Amino acid sequence: MKNVIFISPNFPVNYWQFCHELRCDGVNVLGIGDQPYDELRSKAA
Repeated sequence: MKNVIFISPNFPVNYWQFCHELRCDGVNVLGIGDQPYDELRSKAA
């Protein structure tokens, strides 16, 4: 299994899609950013 560390997955606002697709392909994705978890935009928003 592969691992990816993704810096600032919430900027720009559409970068979360890249992380999501990596996860769908079986990659472990760790996002590191400066925004609190509770303030992250959900996929449904």
